[in-house]
Amino acid sequence: MKHHSAEPFSSYLGTSVDMKPGSEQRLGDRYGTMMDFWRWAFGDLRSNNVRGVFAEWMVAEILGLKPNPRGSWDDYDILLSDGRTVEVKASAYLQVWHAEGDAPSLIQFTGLRGQRWIDATRRNAAEKTFNADLYVFCVQTEKDRAKWDALDLSQWSFYVVPRAKLEAYGSSSLRLSTVQTFSERFSADDLAGALNIPPATPSAD
Repeated sequence: MKHHSAEPFSSYLGTSVDMKPGSEQRLGDRYGTMMDFWRWAFGDLRSNNVRGVFAEWMVAEILGLKPNPRGSWDDYDILLSDGRTVEVKASAYLQVWHAEGDAPSLIQFTGLRGQRWIDATRRNAAEKTFNADLYVFCVQTEKDRAKWDALDLSQWSFYVVPRAKLEAYGSSSLRLSTVQTFSERFSADDLAGALNIPPATPSAD
């Protein structure tokens, strides 16, 4: 469930996000650190759930944005400076469960519609809808396990589809072949232009 607003969901609960820098004291003063937890939980970027979160961060970085901490209850993944909202979806040919010689996975994107949070009633809407203004579909294209690298932007393809096209099509899931009828392919260098925002300046570090 995600809520529909330009404000993070935590603002409606009267709370703020306690961002961890990773250098905190150890668990119980003697066990692992936050960095240890992140490595344990998110270390394998081939996993479906981790790859999706990584893609949200990746797109924000490519666009030069420093968004609020990720909110899993929001209606969108990224808020642009002009107020437009973006949902990021990711898929890949190689999966964490693939064995040597397995055929690449079919590229498909799911969960395109969700229940909006209604602030007035503090309840979910009954109907699932397309809630972001723009949808960025990210495909990790590498099929060679030895070469697979989530941080290599040349291995990613991007497609940008406005909500109106998805509403007209009406499906909660799309194969890549369908996405390609809605959008041309963009590289990481072209993505900002595809969303009509100035290109980002890469971080010096």
